[in-house]
Amino acid sequence: MHLLLAPRGILSHVFTQVAVPPPTAAQRAAILSAVAGEMQLAENLDICALAASTEGWSGAEVAAILRDAATAAIRENPEAQCIQARHIRMYQSADFTPP
Repeated sequence: MHLLLAPRGILSHVFTQVAVPPPTAAQRAAILSAVAGEMQLAENLDICALAASTEGWSGAEVAAILRDAATAAIRENPEAQCIQARHIRMYQSADFTPP
């Protein structure tokens, strides 16, 4: 569970903690689909399977997957036409471990 801190008033130094649960598998799939937007994904990329593999991740962490995979694809080949499953695996095998 992630905590969000919000000020109680303009001049107040007291903060309220609001617990924000991680997104469900369906919500993570929706986040991935929204981020994918105009990105070209390889046919072997399954958004639902990818969403299922990110249990406990925040929405921002899930959204970063495709952005970082796109960067990996471009670095690998500046002429890349789509994000491949291997680009996702590059991201997942990095030293990133969600809370």
